[in-house]
Amino acid sequence: MPAYRRVPTNEEKTTAAAEKQQRQQRQKTVETISTKIHALFWCILAGVTLVSTDFLVVIFESDKVNRLYFNLALVCIAINTVIGFYLCIYVPYIARIDLPWEVYCPRMIPALTIIGTLCGVLLLKALWPVWGFLTPLILTSLGMGAMFSLHFMPFCP
Repeated sequence: MPAYRRVPTNEEKTTAAAEKQQRQQRQKTVETISTKIHALFWCILAGVTLVSTDFLVVIFESDKVNRLYFNLALVCIAINTVIGFYLCIYVPYIARIDLPWEVYCPRMIPALTIIGTLCGVLLLKALWPVWGFLTPLILTSLGMGAMFSLHFMPFCP
């Protein structure tokens, strides 16, 4: 081992910093592409499930669907949709509020969670007579597809 080390010059420092920044940018790009592929997988799976089960026709025309639970689930979906539009569109673009959601309206996320969970339980009870044990799989694939479809919406952060 030599008794001294070479001291890097300014050019070498800037080159190393540029390489590090380029590696970080490449890693961020790879993560973004991976996330989009993952979201696309769930959206395709939801689409295949929707078509193969003839979901929309069955839920609106089948006599096997428990209408009370289904209608309550539709109310929960409507409430979650209104809260989602409020948080994603009204607060940042119309009211122009730059505060994070948990600061400006801290009760919205727990409300979304409770109503979403209730909606899932109601949908399970409403659609169980139609598909039986496949109902949780069908609802999971459709729910994940709906959630991951937001990755392709340009206005959601």
